[in-house]
This record gives sequence, C-alpha cells and structure tokens, in this order.
Amino acid sequence: MSTIISLLTAQYHFTLFAKIILAFLGGLLPVLIWLWFWEHEDKHPEPKKLIFLAFLGGMIGVALALFIEQSACTVTCIGQQPTMLTYWAWAAIEELLKFGLAYALVLRRIENHEPIDSMMYMITAALGFSAAENALFFFFNSDFNLHGKVLDALVSNNQRFIGATLVHTMASGIIGLTLALSFYRSRRAKIVYVGLGVITATVLHAFFNLSIIVMNESWPLIPFYAVWIIIVFLLLAFEKVKSLTPPN
Repeated sequence: MSTIISLLTAQYHFTLFAKIILAFLGGLLPVLIWLWFWEHEDKHPEPKKLIFLAFLGGMIGVALALFIEQSACTVTCIGQQPTMLTYWAWAAIEELLKFGLAYALVLRRIENHEPIDSMMYMITAALGFSAAENALFFFFNSDFNLHGKVLDALVSNNQRFIGATLVHTMASGIIGLTLALSFYRSRRAKIVYVGLGVITATVLHAFFNLSIIVMNESWPLIPFYAVWIIIVFLLLAFEKVKSLTPPN
C-alpha cells in the first residue's frame, strides 16, 4: 500500500509540475512572437537587460493586480458580481501598474535616450503582463484541469489569449506613444501627455472588456476588429516616432 501511495504522490507531483510548465509556456510563447515582431520594428534595439526588466515588470504587475483588483471588488462589486464600475477600476489599475513598474524599472534610466525607446519599453511591459495573465488563465482553465486537455484549452479560449495580448499591447502602446511624443518637451508637458495617455488607455481597455460582455452573443468579433485598427495606427505611429529629432 505504501508503494502505491508513493507512486500516486509522485504521479500527482509530476502532473502538477507538467501543468505548471505547460501553462507557463502556453502564456509565454505566443507573447514572445509579438515581442520579436516589435523588436524588429526598431532599427536600434534596446539593451537586452532593460527589455528583460520591462518584461519582468509587466509579469510582476499581474501579481499586484490580483491583490489590488480583489480589494477594489470589495467596494465596487455587488456580492462577487463585477459591476460596470468594477471593470473601469480594473482597467485603470492594470494600466497604472504597467506604467508604474515600467517607469520604476526602465523608463527613468539614462539608457532611455530616444523617443522610440519609451514606446518599446511600454509595449514590452504589456507583453510581460499578458504572458503572466494568460499563463494563470491557462493553468486554471477547466479544460486543462480535466485530464490535461491542453489542445482543447488553447482552442476553446483562443479569444481570451489573442484579445488580452492585443488589448494590453494597444493600451500600453498608447501610453508609450504619449511618452515618445513628449520626449523633447518640458516636464509639465510630459505629465500632461502621459496623463492623457493613461486615461485614453484606460478608457479603451474598459470599453473592450465591457464590449466583449455586451456583444459576446451578437457581434463577438467587432471589439477585436476595433483593437486591430488601433494596433495598425500604433504601427504607423511607431514609424513616425522613429523620425522624431530634438528641437533646434
């Protein structure tokens, strides 16, 4: 009997370990493809160390967001049911965390010496946030929990994976764009620009989350089309930011 118990315990630990690894890879690998894409858009790639710090900061942001959003829910939720105010609060918390951690770890460093750098670091922080968030979602997914149906979990929740990554990239990209546009301006102008960026990112993030709920049955793809349009705009803005030069 003791041998059987030992085997069952070993199997449990192996299954749990495999589940953790698969969830981590499931959240990380798709995001790394995005990171590779944005990195190759920059003719002068940022130092790998700072890219790693920005990415790590985004991942840390998920742990902080879980705690803070739960606290916000105690005030804004009805019972355990999120209200419209809850979704607005959650969007604001996530955008402020991504920006705050990126600023603390990377943006205030001397290596952030070009307008495009700020945009790149904010997008990297967003991808780190997405990787950790998607890994947690994948880990606790019901399909994944039942007999390790990994493929079913990925396929049945593809909108969650794609949508979360796009929305975080879009929102943080907008904040990065305001940082880039105000790079050569006064401190006061920078505060105004970034403030507007955070507000815009929060509004778009909250609207996306709410539209997914409202349009889930009738027009489930419309929110994704809207986000893609903004992503295309960010790509065009990315090219514009590359040509910014110090004022004479």
